[in-house]
Amino acid sequence: MRHTPQEIEVWYILPALRREFSKAFLATGMKQKDIARIMEITEPAVSQYLKAKRGKEVQFEAHTVAEIAESVKMLLESPSKFNEELQRVAKELRNSDFLCKIHQKFDTVKHECNVCRKKDEE
Repeated sequence: MRHTPQEIEVWYILPALRREFSKAFLATGMKQKDIARIMEITEPAVSQYLKAKRGKEVQFEAHTVAEIAESVKMLLESPSKFNEELQRVAKELRNSDFLCKIHQKFDTVKHECNVCRKKDEE
């Protein structure tokens, strides 16, 4: 079955981003209930991200993990901007070849497909 890049993003990329944000928040000493509040998800969801029961199918490159860690530092001062940061990182992944790689990994995409690589309009 063929899936759209948007489906791949919702099923794989966003859960993996939430997992990485959860790990980065935890590394600052934040409690799971506070992580859940900032990310607007449940405490059990945070626990599942941290235990790799959710969002484990995608591993990000080191520069993306470092960028998320930097975002978390900023979010400690402005936690209400979480969704903006989540979307900013997701957009960067969409505008790189990362989404295309994940799409090829989880779907039957032709090698020459360029659907994922089309840049978001500014």
